[in-house]
Amino acid sequence: MNQLLAICDRETILVKTLSAYLKDRFHFPIMAFDDADRFLAFEKEREEEDICLIGEDFLDAFQTEQLLTKVRRPLYLTEAKNGSGIYKYQSIHEMAKAILKLCEEEALLPVKGTAATETKLIAFYSPAHHMLQSSIALTMGQILAKNKKVLYLNFEPYSGFEYIMQKKFVYDMMDILYFLQEDAEKFRCRLESMVEMTGNLYYLPPVFSYPDMEEIDEKTWQAFLRKIIRETDYEVIILDLTEQVRGLFSLLELCDEIYSCIPKDGLAMAKMEQYKKLLSHIKKEDLLSKTKECKIPVFKEFSYQAALYTHTELADYVQKLMEKEEEDE
Repeated sequence: MNQLLAICDRETILVKTLSAYLKDRFHFPIMAFDDADRFLAFEKEREEEDICLIGEDFLDAFQTEQLLTKVRRPLYLTEAKNGSGIYKYQSIHEMAKAILKLCEEEALLPVKGTAATETKLIAFYSPAHHMLQSSIALTMGQILAKNKKVLYLNFEPYSGFEYIMQKKFVYDMMDILYFLQEDAEKFRCRLESMVEMTGNLYYLPPVFSYPDMEEIDEKTWQAFLRKIIRETDYEVIILDLTEQVRGLFSLLELCDEIYSCIPKDGLAMAKMEQYKKLLSHIKKEDLLSKTKECKIPVFKEFSYQAALYTHTELADYVQKLMEKEEEDE
């Protein structure tokens, strides 16, 4: 048997849940142990130096049997929130991110990725800049994520994500761009350690400083998207776009579908008409053939917390929008 990752802790639900979560992210054997004697019997028969994620209640067994000298790299699950190990009472997703970050830094584990996965790109863009564009894009992402692996990317200058997601972010989308030249394994591991989740939807925290985003050229954004498509297993990528991103039209050309959210007013319609004329002028009329114009109604109820989007009438609207798209196909 090849080298593996062993998760060792006496909390049965924790080790089973964490191992199941990580198996979706690693090209690597993973085994879970909630009994020290069973793990010791297993490990004594092995010649490989395994990577072990060790709970504090397993440490005595490791030290008694001098197993720490055999382990390639011990990672520690701790009950202290500010300790040097991985805090075991945070969400499974946050634990996995911490493990992935350590693995990426020390090149310990190969993260899953498959070029065979067919990835669909969906863009949201409108010259009328509807205030609910991001909410609709996120809602569609959460609905799709019930059955597919979906990644959402926001390119707004002021996304307000710390407010709508109710959390602070350590990284943002600019950070992953520094790893574009890394090999596939390191890029995947870094990406997986940075993504956040709302429901089943994955997202990269948007760029905090939009002047920094404006410095990123068209080729870099194209390379970024192609690398995600080539090196990961996301089935759908949603791009929430604005004119702040350089190479807007080239990114739209990469997409399979484009949704333009338009307010029901004359000025918005005038902006849309000017946009269409521009596309014709620069010979990019093909973008219009995959564009769905969405006249957005007024909603009586609305939540500004993304986790609640799928429980509002906005979700009913998006569901009908998606069903209409399926009928048209």
